[in-house]
Amino acid sequence: YWRDASLNSLDGAMKGFVWCQLFFCLIASSWHDCVSLVVKEVTVQIELVMRHVRTCLSLLLLQVECQWNSLGLSPCLMGPRHRRDIVLTQALSGLVTCFILHLKEHLIQSTFIQQLSQLGFLAHWESLLSTHGDEMGMLEDCSAAVDELNKILTFKLVQAEDNEMPVITGTRLSLLVAVPLKPSIFRLIPLELQQGRPIRVSVVLFSQGINEQQTFADRFGDSGLQNVINIESMSRLETYYENYRDLLSLR
Repeated sequence: YWRDASLNSLDGAMKGFVWCQLFFCLIASSWHDCVSLVVKEVTVQIELVMRHVRTCLSLLLLQVECQWNSLGLSPCLMGPRHRRDIVLTQALSGLVTCFILHLKEHLIQSTFIQQLSQLGFLAHWESLLSTHGDEMGMLEDCSAAVDELNKILTFKLVQAEDNEMPVITGTRLSLLVAVPLKPSIFRLIPLELQQGRPIRVSVVLFSQGINEQQTFADRFGDSGLQNVINIESMSRLETYYENYRDLLSLR
C-alpha cells in the first residue's frame, strides 16, 4: 500500500510540475528565461526523486534483513566474500579434476611434461550463458572465478605410495594443489618438477549466448560483458601460444 500511494503521489507531483513549467514558459519574457527556469526546477525535482528512491531502497533492505533474521541467517552470508568463496570452490573442483585426468592421459608425452614445467597448464572453458536476466549474474560469477584461478592457483606434483587424494593448501590470496603420483611415474617427470617447481595455470573462458535471451540482449540490451570476457581470454591464449611456439623452437 505504501509503495502504491508513494508512487501515485510522486506521479501527481511530476504532472503538476510539467503543467507549471508550461504556464511559466508561456508568460516568460524570453526563451533564455524559460530554459533557465526549467533547468532549475528539473534539478529540484531530480533531487526529490533521488530522495524518494533512497527511501524505497532503505525500506527494501530492512525488509530483506527481516526475512533473513526470521530464517535464523545473517545477511552478511550473501556478501561478496562469501559469494566469491562459493564460486571459487566450484571452479577449483572442476579444474583440479581436469588437471588430473589430463595428466594421467598425457604423462608419457615429453612435450606435454615440458609444457607443464615451462608454461603451465592451459585450461579452456566454454560458456553458453546469455548477458540478459539471471544468466548475466551466472556469467559474472564464472568470469570472476576464472580471474581468481589465474591469479592465485598453482599445482605441484608430489610422490605418494598409495592412491592419495590431492591436497589443497593456502589462503584466499594463494592456493597450492599438491597432486600425488606413484613412485614409478614420479621418477619419469623432469627433475625440476620432482623438486617441487610450481605449475602455473592459464584458464581461458569463451562465452557465446545462443538462446533468445542473448538475441534480445544483442538488439536491445548490452553484450559488453561477453565481449570483454572473450577479448581478455583471447589475449591470454595468444600469449600462451607465443610462449609455446618459442618453446618448440628451442627444442
